[in-house]
Amino acid sequence: WIDFSAIARPARILAGRSDLIVRCERHARPLAALMPGSELIEVEGVGHMIHHSRPDLLVAAVRDAC
Repeated sequence: WIDFSAIARPARILAGRSDLIVRCERHARPLAALMPGSELIEVEGVGHMIHHSRPDLLVAAVRDAC
């Protein structure tokens, strides 16, 4: 078990709104609510493989973290 509320670093959570495997309402939103300082980005028209369909968003998230 991971105590996500104890993570003191900023986090960006990317979630595809069309994901049929991991639902934003059930997974990404509760995770973001547990993590202080997190930012949830819900991407319309994107499914489970967000790193394939929108690699630009993933690259931007990693660059912003550095």
